Amino acid sequence: MSQDEILFHLGEVQSKLLEDASDVAVPVRMNIAAALLHLQMFDRAKPLYAQIVSKKPAFNPAHLGMIDCALGMQDFDAALALADDALARWPRNQALLSRRVVALARLGDREPATVAASQLASSSKVQDEATWIRTAKVLGDVGLPAVAEQMLSRITSFCSLCEVI
Repeated sequence: MSQDEILFHLGEVQSKLLEDASDVAVPVRMNIAAALLHLQMFDRAKPLYAQIVSKKPAFNPAHLGMIDCALGMQDFDAALALADDALARWPRNQALLSRRVVALARLGDREPATVAASQLASSSKVQDEATWIRTAKVLGDVGLPAVAEQMLSRITSFCSLCEVI
């Protein structure tokens, strides 16, 4: 099956899921939305994530998907608003804090990005090293290398494998 055929079928499944109002298809919606996000088809993934959030507002991964779509579409204001909304429910969630840092940094809000990154770096435990590394890369890209270095040093202080290396 060619990539075009796969994309065509993904589109058909997406359309059917958007028409289906039942809660039964939430896991399928999530998988299709994640696949579309991975393929950087943010405009097609976003409505599926929105549908999941409307049906299951306490389902954190759908909120993360919505934020990732906004970041991927370079709608940093929307990403920040979505992150802030989700952080009201889960204030210590590192993945949400990380995405908030990225949105602030991409908006050019250096001081709030630095404060948010410091809040993230003060976490007692690193839950997802890849998220921290991506966040540190964005901070370095926007001219905040000292903040990026602070995040990376926290990763190495928590990483048991780093002690071996």
